[in-house]
Amino acid sequence: MERLLIYSMKYLLKNIIFILIFLLLLVDKINAKYIFISEISHKSIELTTNDSLIIDPGQKNKTKWYSVKPILREYDNFTNYTYEPITYHVKFYEKVKQLCFLPGKLKPGTYYFSSETSSLSNNKTFETIKPIHLQHEHVIQLIVRESDTYLDYLKELFNTPFILPPRYISKYGHQTDLRVGSDCAELAIYGKRRQGHNLKYLGPKRIYEYLDQTSTLEPGDIIHFGEQVSVFYKDISNPGVLDKEDLLIQSYGNTVYITTFENCGFYNRRYRTFKWKEKYK
Repeated sequence: MERLLIYSMKYLLKNIIFILIFLLLLVDKINAKYIFISEISHKSIELTTNDSLIIDPGQKNKTKWYSVKPILREYDNFTNYTYEPITYHVKFYEKVKQLCFLPGKLKPGTYYFSSETSSLSNNKTFETIKPIHLQHEHVIQLIVRESDTYLDYLKELFNTPFILPPRYISKYGHQTDLRVGSDCAELAIYGKRRQGHNLKYLGPKRIYEYLDQTSTLEPGDIIHFGEQVSVFYKDISNPGVLDKEDLLIQSYGNTVYITTFENCGFYNRRYRTFKWKEKYK
C-alpha cells in the first residue's frame, strides 16, 4: 500500500510538472510576436534570445521551411577589387503551419529561413554577392542578440563569413551592415554603428581615427596587432591586463568567434591596446 502511494505521488508530480511546462510554453506563444511573412519589412527581424516569434506564411496547410546557411570561410574581395560570391547551403528545416521560435531556441547570430514558396526551395547550394533576404521573395533574415550592449551587437555577426574586405554593394548597402560578412576592423566598427554612431568602415589601418591608446583594458576595448584588430571580450585573470586566458571576439579566418588571447592566432605578435574615443562610447 505504501509503495502504491509513493508511485501515485511520483506519477502525479510528473504530470504537474508537464502541465506547468506546457502552460509556460503556451504563455510564451501567446506573448510572441506574430508576423505574416508578407508583412516583414526589408525581410529582416530583430530578436533577443528571450523573445518569442511566430511567422505565418499565410497558408492553410503545413508549409515546408528551409534554413539557408552561408559556407563559413574566407571570401576574397581584394584581388582585382572584385566581389567573390558567397556560397549558401539550403537544407530542409521542418514542415509546420507556422514557424515558431520560443525563448532560448536561437543563440546570438544571423540566421536565414525560407518557405517552400521561395525560389530557393529547389536549390541545395547557390552563390550570390547580393543579400539573399533582399534578393529573394520569402527569405527571412533573423538577427538575434542577447541585449543592446556593444559586445552583444558584435555577436549578431556570428554565423556570417569572413570577407577580406567587405564592400558596399550597389543598391543594397555595405556587406557588414547587411550582415553578409565582415573582416576584423569592420566587426569592431559594426557594433558602434549599431549603437547609433555614424562611423565609416575604415579597415585596420585607419580605425585609429576612432581610438585613444590605453594601458588598462576593459571589455569592448581594441587589441590592434597591425594587420588584425580584435575586441577585448572578457577579463579572466589579472584585471585590466591582457593575459593568455582572456577572451577576445574577432572576425578572422572563417567567421566571427570568441577565443582566448593565446589561441587568437596573433599571440606572439606585437600589439597595442586602445579605447574608443569618448564621443563613441
